[in-house]
Amino acid sequence: MTTPTENERSPSSPKPEDGAENKPPPPIPEEPPPQLEEYDHEPRIAASPYRESGFNIYGLPPIDDEPIKEEEEAENWRPYSPYSKVYSESLSAPKTLHKGQKPTSLIKKSSDDSPESNGQENTSPPTIQARVVQILPHDMDEETESRQLTCRRAKCPFLLGMLLGLTILLCIGIFIAWAILSDGFQNMGGLSRVCSSKECIELASQLTESIDPSEKICNNFYRYSCGRFHASNPSIAGKTIDYMTKIRDLLENQLNEIFLNTSPGNANPFSLQFSTSLYQACTNPIRASLQALPLINLLRDLPSCTNPIRASLQALPLINLLRDLPCSPMLPFCSGFSSEYFSWERYVGMMDWYAGSYNLILYDRGPNPQAPSQVLLTFSAIDLSEILGPIKAHVSSLGPKEPTEFEALLSVEIKQRIIQDVQNLLGLDITDTSLLDTNELVEMIVELDNLSTWAKQTANAPPTIISLQEFSQLIDPIDLKSILDASISSIIKWSWSDPVVVNQVEYFRALPRLLSNFSKRTIANYLTIVTSLNLKKYLQFEIYDNSWRTCLKEMSALQPVAGVYAHSRTDLEFSRLFTFFNDLKKYFLTTNHQFEPNVVDTLHKLSIKIGVPKKVLDENYLASVFSTVIIEPEDYFISFIRAMKTQRASELGRIGTVVAPDDAINWPSLEPSLVYNIIENEIVIPIAIFQSPPLAIPLSNAPMSSILATTAVLFYQMMYRIARNAQPNGEPFNSIANCASNAFRQFVMPDVVNPNEFLTLSVEQLHSLELVRLYYRQWKANHQILREQTLPSFEKYSAEQLLLLQYGTLMCSTSGAIRGSAYEAMVNTVVSMNSDFASLFSCPRNSRMLTNVSCPSSKIRIPFKESSVEPFK
Repeated sequence: MTTPTENERSPSSPKPEDGAENKPPPPIPEEPPPQLEEYDHEPRIAASPYRESGFNIYGLPPIDDEPIKEEEEAENWRPYSPYSKVYSESLSAPKTLHKGQKPTSLIKKSSDDSPESNGQENTSPPTIQARVVQILPHDMDEETESRQLTCRRAKCPFLLGMLLGLTILLCIGIFIAWAILSDGFQNMGGLSRVCSSKECIELASQLTESIDPSEKICNNFYRYSCGRFHASNPSIAGKTIDYMTKIRDLLENQLNEIFLNTSPGNANPFSLQFSTSLYQACTNPIRASLQALPLINLLRDLPSCTNPIRASLQALPLINLLRDLPCSPMLPFCSGFSSEYFSWERYVGMMDWYAGSYNLILYDRGPNPQAPSQVLLTFSAIDLSEILGPIKAHVSSLGPKEPTEFEALLSVEIKQRIIQDVQNLLGLDITDTSLLDTNELVEMIVELDNLSTWAKQTANAPPTIISLQEFSQLIDPIDLKSILDASISSIIKWSWSDPVVVNQVEYFRALPRLLSNFSKRTIANYLTIVTSLNLKKYLQFEIYDNSWRTCLKEMSALQPVAGVYAHSRTDLEFSRLFTFFNDLKKYFLTTNHQFEPNVVDTLHKLSIKIGVPKKVLDENYLASVFSTVIIEPEDYFISFIRAMKTQRASELGRIGTVVAPDDAINWPSLEPSLVYNIIENEIVIPIAIFQSPPLAIPLSNAPMSSILATTAVLFYQMMYRIARNAQPNGEPFNSIANCASNAFRQFVMPDVVNPNEFLTLSVEQLHSLELVRLYYRQWKANHQILREQTLPSFEKYSAEQLLLLQYGTLMCSTSGAIRGSAYEAMVNTVVSMNSDFASLFSCPRNSRMLTNVSCPSSKIRIPFKESSVEPFK
């Protein structure tokens, strides 16, 4: 490259305007200060291209003092701006830029390429345009003409790269600060801080409908959480409204919608055809409109019937059923009863499912305690708690002082509530002749209840496995073969050497002697009475607004109905749900070290089954079992009885087989609660329980805090219950209960009867609530979540506060309607002993919820380890 001459390096002067004198350029000051000038109505900054050191006022790197040759300058000057283009047109600048003169828009690399006018180069000053400012160089005199406004070829990219890197780092720092201070990470990609999914809206609605802001949370947590719940759900004697009733209502709503929207036709799956036909028979208005003339005429012909009008048409199917069973002297249509030819053992076998748990000898299928997958014939003691429980509670409230006084009052209540109820149901009349029978019948009921209660309380030994022959000898002189031949023999083949499982063996040892004290006439009357009581719930005496719910409550016990509902819940992935609950189980074992080795072993081997058995989803299986059941559109009662008896026969037919891995002996698919099968050592989580609200369903769009506060609390409560029952002497639960009773007494009214049940539940829930809070913290740490989305309208609450509040609303029940009740005290005890309740809600020191009771062993203290909770995917 040739060295340019002096004239080539000298900047040329611009052509003067017409009429203007050609004045010499003004001198350039050594360090002119920057000044703003008006140029085309845009602010411009004029400044020196030279700085002694460091960056100049425009943020550009300093310019070298060494002059750059014209060719190098033309070659190395390149526009740079991250937002706008830089324009320049010549390497040589005019000594002055007059106001109103505009630079051209392009830079030419060489003066050879620029057009000339009158022998002079027509050049414009180089400009750097960045948004609203433009850098214009001053005129350069001869002393500084060797210096140009440019960058070296090697330094410019490096320095500008450093500037860009610093700018990026600064932006990243500002972004991180914004994200931390404003939950920006949660809101990236359009994710709002508030959850707007269907599940979140429903959970928030439940909280709003339950929480009473007028109550002080630090004074009465339960009343704050459930005040509005009790206002909208008044207490009704004999009826409890809680989360389980809500789950059942939601289940029934979905089934009702399915059946109402199903058109008749063979194109539907068998389970849907069968269930819809049975539901239509149950809700058919014809049932209420049919005339009762046939029944009235029948009862008028009976001399003992004095109130035929009271007997409605709906009792006629039950009367017809009793006609086909062995005759009872209490029935007016029974004549010629003979004790000599009457076999009450055969009557027990024929009653079977009809008598339910009230039968004298209960037989069913059950697991082999030594090999739980094997199904054996099992025998159990009678259970009269369903009909005698409310009566006993009423008698206890009367305050009898002696056991004999209690039994006398109990006998009176049984006569008034049970015997008269059945007599009115069947249109019977108590005559002087039958009065003696009634007194003896009541005495038999009381003694049977005392025997079964004693056998269950004192017989802590595991079930006994003996041969059928040995069991026959145990209950001798009772004719066991007559019992089995009445029903079992037509279903399975059995021999005297077959093993059977006997529960409450002491009951069966004492049963023959007890029955020998009563006549066959009384035993026959007893079986008729309890059968009528058991089947009465399937009769319908009037049509009311929610009568369809009664139909669905009954039908939910049938496998085809469970199949219909399971097919409708495509949103539930049972395999992923199993993983979720199995992770909860692992965390339970990791964090609880207070159990004996045998308890730990039991919990390790605990299996979890979710949803429904696979056979319920098999249409071919359901058709093979229920296709023979005839559904009569105008007689739901007999149709339902047929279906239940058919299902019962199918279950008994599995005696002697092995339970499939995807099945269980006790799997109530449409029940709204968790079930623990102790011999099989398995928890069954039915499909019906996945209702939101009141529960937040795992894997749904609900926050994890909601899922843990509801579903996980119930699961952990079951786990602690299993551990407590398996732990020798119930320790350490008994010690914790004794300590927690100090807090419990501060919340319960002094005159509350038998609060021990709720005190035991409070210990289970105390552990469960503490455990889910620890799980939640570690889950957030493992998933690097600073804050979850919150529920709508509850933004002011933290996730920890909402977790406690959702637990409180889940526990709302009409059992806690009265202030100071044992149920209310249970929930308040649980929350008051929670480790962070006072600080979370900033409770004053004199708050009623601060009981100053602390049970060291009741609080689960685990080192915080992120690895203890596996990330759930």
